[in-house]
Amino acid sequence: MPRFTYGSGLPGGGLSGLQLLRVSHELQDGLEAVHYNARAGFTLQLPVILAAITPDDDDATFEAKTALVAGALDIYVVRRMVNHRNFGYSTVQYTMFNLMKTVRNKPTDEVRSALFEWLDLDSKWETLDGIRDFALTQRNRNHVRYVLARITAWLDGELETGLTFADYMDRSRKHPFEVEHIWANHFERHTDEFDNIRDFQEYRNYLGGLLLLPKDFNASYGDMPYEQKVEHYNTQNPLARSLHPQAYENNPSFRRLREAHGLEFKPYPTTFRKDDLDERQELYQDLAEIVWNPARLVLD
Repeated sequence: MPRFTYGSGLPGGGLSGLQLLRVSHELQDGLEAVHYNARAGFTLQLPVILAAITPDDDDATFEAKTALVAGALDIYVVRRMVNHRNFGYSTVQYTMFNLMKTVRNKPTDEVRSALFEWLDLDSKWETLDGIRDFALTQRNRNHVRYVLARITAWLDGELETGLTFADYMDRSRKHPFEVEHIWANHFERHTDEFDNIRDFQEYRNYLGGLLLLPKDFNASYGDMPYEQKVEHYNTQNPLARSLHPQAYENNPSFRRLREAHGLEFKPYPTTFRKDDLDERQELYQDLAEIVWNPARLVLD
């Protein structure tokens, strides 16, 4: 039975529209990317999704097209995010209008092909290589928090810890997760590697030197030297815990994860220096390449 009537135009005119609005606000299996895009502040995804839907699409087709379009937009948004590019309405409306024309009223296989082609073309301008220089600034804290939440939540999902992206983004928690620096803000502890405080501060803010941890953790341990703080990381999420040697002991699920994806996790038991932060920056990029790999758009 058809779900839309021509001319309805906006979500909410039928069950599908209501579903889109609902999953924009909460995670739903198979349609997580709709929620991710909404949390990233991308306001143009619903028109693009609806452009791909036809009045005769059944539930399965509707959900398949929604997952494909939202998943492709998720990759597009994060590519722009890590390259410090705007993805607000006025900046990308022309691109989205052309994408709507490309996917309009096509069957699922053609929607998938069109999205792969679009992402491939987009990659000629922007890729996740922007993570190599991605760092916390006064203007992008929300974006850094978002990227950290996504890669941390992916690890949680693979290792079945029970924590989700929604948990990391929930500011109503008693102790909400916050961006935490691995290096405390003490230049004097790093004078053997940095000549001045400006260079230290710049390096300290790189993505590889950051974690998402509960607010009370930062209040209690954030100022400690690394060799003391790392002991407390062992009780936290997998991305933080991976700094501690015990994360690698009697932990077959973590070992299988590393081997399956070729991820260069390693512990830093007593020191975390400039070269170590560089290694973590590369690790975070490798994680991002998995989370936002266009191949993940292939549906079962």
